Amino acid sequence: MYGNQLFDLYFRLNAKEIRDLRKWVRSPFHNKREDVVRLFEYLAKYIGTEKKDYFDYETVFRTVYPDKDYERQAFYYLCSWLKKVTEDYLLYRTAAEDRNITLARIYRQKSLDKHFAEKIKEAEKQTENAPERDADHHLTVFKLYQEKINSAGRESRRDTANLHAANTELTLYYIAQKLKYTCHALSQSLFTKVELEEDFLTEILSYIRRKGYHESVPAVAVYYAYYQAFTGVGDFQTLLALTKKYNGKFPPAEMRDIYLMPINFGIRAYNSGQKHYLREVFEVYRQGLEYGVFLEDNRLSRFTYSNIVSAGLGVKEFTWTENFLHSHKDFLEPKNRENIYKYNLAVFYFQKPDYDRAMQLLVTTEFTDLLYNIQAKRMLLKIYFTLGADDALFSLLDSFKRFLQRQKELGYHRESFLNLIRFTGRLLHLPPGDKAARVKLAEEIEGTKEVADKGWLLGCTRGLQ
Repeated sequence: MYGNQLFDLYFRLNAKEIRDLRKWVRSPFHNKREDVVRLFEYLAKYIGTEKKDYFDYETVFRTVYPDKDYERQAFYYLCSWLKKVTEDYLLYRTAAEDRNITLARIYRQKSLDKHFAEKIKEAEKQTENAPERDADHHLTVFKLYQEKINSAGRESRRDTANLHAANTELTLYYIAQKLKYTCHALSQSLFTKVELEEDFLTEILSYIRRKGYHESVPAVAVYYAYYQAFTGVGDFQTLLALTKKYNGKFPPAEMRDIYLMPINFGIRAYNSGQKHYLREVFEVYRQGLEYGVFLEDNRLSRFTYSNIVSAGLGVKEFTWTENFLHSHKDFLEPKNRENIYKYNLAVFYFQKPDYDRAMQLLVTTEFTDLLYNIQAKRMLLKIYFTLGADDALFSLLDSFKRFLQRQKELGYHRESFLNLIRFTGRLLHLPPGDKAARVKLAEEIEGTKEVADKGWLLGCTRGLQ
């Protein structure tokens, strides 16, 4: 257990955290065990690599204790010690974010008034100059006013300015968080049923408008705009403008979520038939790339990479999309980089269309990801059919069918792909000029519930008539 938890934790640490942790682990104040240092150095050495025996406990144990035989309990103790030292560092780093306010509290409790005043002044300057204006910013400012009020003691009853300011900041923190998670729920409602506290939310929205927070407070404004746009009261352009206006005013992870809001909205509108929204989605992706908001630890997720390619191809920005494919390849995770890159490049050539290049990639690349493997076969199926390469197509249909029959975990999707194969085979066997047979096949395709690429199949039956 400790080994798995420790390894999972270290794979999530970034380069700066590893550098800081090295100093922390080597400090006698935090850790006095040399074996813990050796384990840390081993883990730090192989972070981000594809070394397969990295997870092998016995290999790790022998590296730390070269003169000992593997002992399961001893290994677990070692991992738990390093995990605790690492957690202490993470807690310290989090506490350091409120360093001045925490020190002010300590000095207040020790009645060191000059020290308290100095730290309060530093905390005020820090919060004023902080670039981020998320909900946590208002919580930090609340804590600052709270210390001022507590310092005043009995006199605080007459300190109406600080009391009012503290109350306002606490209210803003709550409202911003409430709206934020409401918007997350709205996004989730695209995929599953979600219940909202409508009555209470109505009161909050009314209060926001009355106070003008939707126009002046970034942590409220962006989520208010998304809620209004999603529910049909506001408009997409307002949300888009605020996303750009407040870029950099939120922590990186939250900034990514904020950019996903207009993207999710646009995709929802596109899927409902408003096709012009695909251009809006593409522009949001392009803007987000310019600001680097989609990168996490200098990595671009394969899903975002593929979604950007799909959006670019959907609006026929072929030159831009090709440049993106190459320029952002190195931001993909090293382990699956080539697979992700070559698959999306094949999609690019398929959509362009440049079937020769697409086929070359699809038949020479071993796609280890199940989804990529299936999608590659679907593209090849369409290419062979379009080019009239019947021998290659018959061979593919047979191998594709046998492949799917082995994939039990696909569930109902497997039946959908198998129907694609079955109907494609039927298309190939249609007698030339037999319009009645083609109409009958089209009706059968239309009446079958689970069929992958149903629209393409129906188009083929019409094209053959």
